[in-house]
Amino acid sequence: MFLDMESTDDKTDEKTIVLKESRKTFLGIYLLIIVFIAVIAYFVKNGQKFSAANFLVIGAVIIVGLLIPEILRNWESCIVKGDKIHIITGIIKKKHHKLFTSTITDIHCKQTLWQRILNYGTIEVSLFSHEGEVRLGTVNRPKKRLQELEELIRKK
Repeated sequence: MFLDMESTDDKTDEKTIVLKESRKTFLGIYLLIIVFIAVIAYFVKNGQKFSAANFLVIGAVIIVGLLIPEILRNWESCIVKGDKIHIITGIIKKKHHKLFTSTITDIHCKQTLWQRILNYGTIEVSLFSHEGEVRLGTVNRPKKRLQELEELIRKK
């Protein structure tokens, strides 16, 4: 569920990994919007008349179709820094969940055939605690992210 970003904290020299939902997750929605626009363009090209109300509805559907994936992308983020994993959910009301990397027993990636073709997948960690498995997100280049997370966890 996450866009990949990295940074290094100058004060503590710790590597920080920020994960947000990949846009590839919403590829189907984006393709439907393109088809929707193409059908409208076809009707306009062939002389079909649309009222102002129709254009407003069509515009609203396109805008909502583009906004919903962006809202969902920003709904949850995961920050891996030091010996903690911070999972932050929500936009207006935010919920913070902290996991210690010392409680992680396993880290793995799940990918469907479509996800393997487009090179994105879901990263999950298994914990000692009652939570069992925790989903960190659907990221681009999951194998690279998995290696970076393993290196970061191994250092602690």
